[in-house]
Amino acid sequence: MIGLPIHQVIGSVKFPNMFSSFSSFYISLKKKQLKLKDALQLIPFALFSGLCGGLLANSFSEKAMYFVSHLPFDCRFDHEFHQKTATFR
Repeated sequence: MIGLPIHQVIGSVKFPNMFSSFSSFYISLKKKQLKLKDALQLIPFALFSGLCGGLLANSFSEKAMYFVSHLPFDCRFDHEFHQKTATFR
């Protein structure tokens, strides 16, 4: 769309999202809203799911990644469009 490989674009979007999630996690730990014991139990799951997601994304072709990356936007647009047209009937 803008001349960048889709894998690079998605990776660029995922990095700040990961940083934001980690900072929220750290603040929750610091404010004692989350127990360290509970957090440590989630780390293996988070690492495993992140690794699986990365490997899965890496196995997709550029065309498939472009299609998958637009699904949430297309579905939301279709849903909003159908809601608006239903109110005009």
